[in-house]
Amino acid sequence: MKVTTDSCIFGAWVVEQLKQNPSPFNLLDIGAGTGLLTLMIAQSQPTVQITAVEIDEQTAEQARENTERTSWRSQIKIMNEDIKSFSVETQFDTIVSNPPFYEQDLIGPDPLKNQAHHDSALLFSDLVIQIDRLLNQKGKFYLLLPAKGMEERLEAIQKMGFFIHTLAHLHHSENHPQMRVLVEGERLPAVPMREEQIFIHQGSGDYSDRMHVLLKDYYLAF
Repeated sequence: MKVTTDSCIFGAWVVEQLKQNPSPFNLLDIGAGTGLLTLMIAQSQPTVQITAVEIDEQTAEQARENTERTSWRSQIKIMNEDIKSFSVETQFDTIVSNPPFYEQDLIGPDPLKNQAHHDSALLFSDLVIQIDRLLNQKGKFYLLLPAKGMEERLEAIQKMGFFIHTLAHLHHSENHPQMRVLVEGERLPAVPMREEQIFIHQGSGDYSDRMHVLLKDYYLAF
């Protein structure tokens, strides 16, 4: 799977939130793909121990290869498993996921891309159940979600007993509607809920100042 701008923004945004709590913790990446989120978090959080679960064997192997080429490999464990049958003795402090986007949308000819992009392997409702099962009582979760169907997804999260702490609405520019929503939540309530708008480009077409702040540690051009 190709690295996308919204995934990079999500990884950097998650790191920004995690830096507010710098103590050691264990983190689970559900649907890790080739390891983008895992590696971005490990790069900035030297005390975190990350378990990255990926259902596709070839993709998980690519994640292992990518991890082994970095200096953060001792922090990361790549697991080729279905998250629904994944079991651990200790629940996680943090869970991150960039889940399949295109529920009930058209299926393409490539089965691996369908699995990565669609809900054929993991419905969003199933993902929320797994977060509830694997997250400890004081833990937080972070999700990258599409704008389409957002209300239904937030409702599914709240029905499971979680509270939304932060929503970051991602736009191409101020002239474009939101395309993704970055979500932070946990079991404990937060009042008031925090919201922000993130614009990839400013009026001139250049990257926005917010993009530079988020991605300066990851984009060589910044």
